[in-house]
Amino acid sequence: MRRLSSIVLFAMLAFCTEQNRIFVHTEAMDDVARPDVGDDIEVLHVPTDGYTTQKPGFYAIHSLSDWLLMWSDARPDTNPPPPPQAIDFDQEMLFVATAPTDGAKRIEIRKVIGSNSGIHVYVVETLPGTTCPRKAAGPPPMDIVAFKSSPFDIHVHHDRVHADDCGPPPDAIATCRVAGSGTSGQNKITVRAGQTIDCDASASKPRTGNIVDRNWQLTSAPTGSITKLTVGNQGRGVTMAVDAWGTYVLSLQIRDEVRDGFTTATIDAPPPTDTIPIELQWASTDRNDETSMYPRVELHVVDSGDDCGPAAAKTWCEVHPVGAIQNAELKPDANKSYRVYVSYQDFRLRGAPVACVRTYPRGASRLICDEQQRQAGAVWELGTLDPVTRTFGDAKTQPPLVDAGAPAHDAGNHHR
Repeated sequence: MRRLSSIVLFAMLAFCTEQNRIFVHTEAMDDVARPDVGDDIEVLHVPTDGYTTQKPGFYAIHSLSDWLLMWSDARPDTNPPPPPQAIDFDQEMLFVATAPTDGAKRIEIRKVIGSNSGIHVYVVETLPGTTCPRKAAGPPPMDIVAFKSSPFDIHVHHDRVHADDCGPPPDAIATCRVAGSGTSGQNKITVRAGQTIDCDASASKPRTGNIVDRNWQLTSAPTGSITKLTVGNQGRGVTMAVDAWGTYVLSLQIRDEVRDGFTTATIDAPPPTDTIPIELQWASTDRNDETSMYPRVELHVVDSGDDCGPAAAKTWCEVHPVGAIQNAELKPDANKSYRVYVSYQDFRLRGAPVACVRTYPRGASRLICDEQQRQAGAVWELGTLDPVTRTFGDAKTQPPLVDAGAPAHDAGNHHR
């Protein structure tokens, strides 16, 4: 059943020849009035862009004086906006509907009918869905129509309905690039381990109001990676070191004043194929660990007494430290074999983070870990690496092969 209430507003100005009594009939929430029988009145919708100081309510406008009354401060010296230029008040009138309900999404004059009882204007005011956040404070929505001038009573049938949904989500856009490269970002890039990546959310756009929050997450990273996101001002961007070979996935959540939008960016750092990759990483760790507390270790590769390590790059080998992880690349030479070892600068207790070495034999990966207690100055010998098979000659150190694309885990690195 409709709950009918009537509010009578009188607009009677001594200097105005036209007079309309306005009767507002507000229906029950989510109940839409059925139009009465009558003659359709042809109307022209007038643009309302740029209006910000309108007062809530319903107004019949026959003159500039009437027009001034619908603004928050109607004094001429406050410079209220002028009426639409195309309207001839000698022959036409305006009817203005400005949303009376706080937080309304929009208001629409849907139909105007003439009958023996006067002019009937059917207005629908749309409110946010019952589970949607309220719209931020701002000017109330309005709609304006123009039609042939008339002095008859105006019956406004004011319907209030809740929106079916909360509106479209914001456009979440995440782009990444190598830091300092000067290139435009993409949502999927291929990089090398050891590079630093910038990701940016500034191209994201709200659908309702403004962006109020940005939330980045490192949702997936290669096994062994301990990289973390560094978040910029108001979450507009993040930086991240690519510390291990593999695939990283970042998710971005953008929130405007009504809904959340989501997107992802993918950073692929495949093991190189033109060199022999070896990686020193860690196990038995937590992403929130302070890596400065890990035992200090160094990855070394030796060719006929020529020792390549973090502090001693060679023409045939380089070792790149990225945080607590070290990535080595060797130029392949089928006529050579390489001694690989890890030196400990600090004492390692059992149960402490475990140093591991990952190799990549022809599209797969092998991980070897050192769980022994080690004294400072100790050396963990991994054996001799065959540059053709990319495996160690000591069969005792050979764990099962794993697809090189498989090792990845939920990084659990969340940032706002």
